[in-house]
Amino acid sequence: MKTFANLTDSELLIRLNEAEQEYQWLLSEKISRTDKGTKLNYNKYAKLQKLQDISMLNPEGFTVDKNTLEPIKNGYAIGVIETQDSFDFFGLTQVIEFSENNRFIDAIGGWKNKDGVMQYDAVIIVDDEQIAAEIGYRNKQKAIFNLNTGKEIPLK
Repeated sequence: MKTFANLTDSELLIRLNEAEQEYQWLLSEKISRTDKGTKLNYNKYAKLQKLQDISMLNPEGFTVDKNTLEPIKNGYAIGVIETQDSFDFFGLTQVIEFSENNRFIDAIGGWKNKDGVMQYDAVIIVDDEQIAAEIGYRNKQKAIFNLNTGKEIPLK
């Protein structure tokens, strides 16, 4: 999969132009339509745009409430297996969709991985480290994140 980080300048400009044209069309139409059961509307695109802004301002990582997009600073964050390996714009779109359709998801998180690519997850937040670790194991995570201390906790 070719990520934004691997695109040439001209390829990136083309992709950004296409995305901007689609976004502007959606804003101008203020559409709300059903397409194979997926509701596509302005609010979803506004959320996508806001999360992209948050990502750019916080490349080291962020965890925000899935509804309010306000930062979450307490508890343990655990990514779920269903949104693992979600990268860039398209991955973020999938994470938003998954989080909106699953009430057990509390938040959306993102960070730049070791390759410098933005990675996103739908996130469960719990207060207990042992419970967080168990959820992490079940979701095949390498680590959980302590939001209180800002430290990653590797899972063995």
